[in-house]
Amino acid sequence: MVDVFKEAKEVRIIIDLGSFSRGEVEIDIRPEKYIIFAKHGEQTFREEIDLPPDVDIEKTEEHFKNGILEITLPKRKESTKRRRNRRGF
Repeated sequence: MVDVFKEAKEVRIIIDLGSFSRGEVEIDIRPEKYIIFAKHGEQTFREEIDLPPDVDIEKTEEHFKNGILEITLPKRKESTKRRRNRRGF
């Protein structure tokens, strides 16, 4: 199960990896995608999540507890300013 919440100041991704442990999960983050791969014996999990262009992947926070991976990607402040400038604010 994967939930993506696009909020005003951040994007939060919550993934239920119940049968996997921390050492079995690999994460690859790119400016446009967040890729999660997990392997436990014969069981595998892979998910690619498209990211909006205004997230700051350098300030990503990840927490893994009780099989739940929670990822927080803050949005860049300058992207908001650029949008306002284009609107004439």
